[in-house]
Formats: sequence, C-alpha cells, structure tokens
Amino acid sequence: FKPESETKFEVVDTDLIRGRRVIVFDYAVERDKAQQQITYFGYIGDSTITGMRGRIWIDRETHRVLRVESEATEIPSDFPVRSAKRTIDYDWVTISNEKYLLPLLSDVRLTSRENRQFYETRNVIQFKEYQKYGSEVKILDDEEEVKEEKP
Repeated sequence: FKPESETKFEVVDTDLIRGRRVIVFDYAVERDKAQQQITYFGYIGDSTITGMRGRIWIDRETHRVLRVESEATEIPSDFPVRSAKRTIDYDWVTISNEKYLLPLLSDVRLTSRENRQFYETRNVIQFKEYQKYGSEVKILDDEEEVKEEKP
C-alpha cells in the first residue's frame, strides 16, 4: 500500500532579491501528480512525464513570487534527456503608469544523451521594454451605414 502522494513545501531560508526581502520554500511534486512533460527533438522526437522539485522565492511584503527554480525528477532511464532545469525571475514593471509583476529572465538548461555523446543546451530569454498596446472598437448595428473617414 502506497499512501496518496502530495506536493511538499518547506521553508528553508530567507534571502534578498533586487532589494526585496523574501522567504525561500523548497517543493517537490511526484511524477504522478506533477504531470510535467519534457519533449526531446533530436535524431528522433520523444516526450515523457516527470516529477519536479525546486525552490520558490516569495516577497515578504506583497506575498508575490519573485523567482521559481525547478528541476525534473523521475526521468525514465531510457529517455534521451538526462536533466532539465529552469529558473524564472519576476519583477515589477511599470506600463502606462500601472505596475505589473512580469517575467524578467528565463533560463532553461537541458542535458541530453544521443548515441554515446552528451549535449547541454541553454536557452536564456531576457524580457524588457514591455509596452501597452490597444485599439478602439465601435460595434455597429447591421443596418447602420458606415461613413468612411479620410486620413
């Protein structure tokens, strides 16, 4: 008999991120609950479901997530990807005089094995120059005549 698995969170540390005081939590999610999928596109394409573990940094004042680190666990031994790690940093961004918590940086690293060779890939994305886009919409009744304005 195996008891029902669940996500486990544990306070492990305090830290400072971009001048903000944070509480750091460790977490672990077993494969049957996480349902995290890793897809591999090499000589052949394949995918698998894995568990995950990592850390979350929570702002002490706003209770918002400022960083998430995760690592795949329970990767099947015959799957080409041997390790998958991801870090996402978040920060407050002002757009049209409003503040939003948005991604700042994403760093994804994969180690894979193909034939007897090991490869490591890294994908780093910096998010910057956020902008607000909008448009105006006027809904007309089917019978209303549309008058075209000249530019």
